[in-house]
Amino acid sequence: MTLIEHWENLAEREKVILISGGIFALALLIYLLLMAPFFSSLNEAENQLQTNRQIISWLQPAAEKIKAYNQQGYHAIKPSTAPLLEIINSSLQTHQLNRYVTKIIPLNDKTINIRFDAVPFDNTMDWLTSLWLATNARINQATIMRLNTPGLVSMVLVITKVQP
Repeated sequence: MTLIEHWENLAEREKVILISGGIFALALLIYLLLMAPFFSSLNEAENQLQTNRQIISWLQPAAEKIKAYNQQGYHAIKPSTAPLLEIINSSLQTHQLNRYVTKIIPLNDKTINIRFDAVPFDNTMDWLTSLWLATNARINQATIMRLNTPGLVSMVLVITKVQP
């Protein structure tokens, strides 16, 4: 018996049930393959848009401050082209940290190993921030040991100057 003969032998009620089931299965398949991914992507895009709007509203005051600073004559500092060892020595003196340095070893033109003993931690962090702004230097390795005196640490830093 072929499929057509089998269909013709079905009662009218059975044909309606099979056609309804087929239409429902087709609609479900269309939804799962086309509509659900579309709505999922749409929802993700709306969430991303909302996140971007929050970021913009968060950054807007900073942009206004930067514009105000630029109008007042303040501008971003361009990284120094001087050798890293020279910059480090002068910045250590400026921040009055040179007396805590026990050893400076240039590993190459762009990498310096510095050892500090009993150095104030907060002052060192301020120095590293200004060094980063002045040279675009990065800390490759840091070993920091807390001392018994509050606020003082011993540290070994490997600093590399990164080209902008």
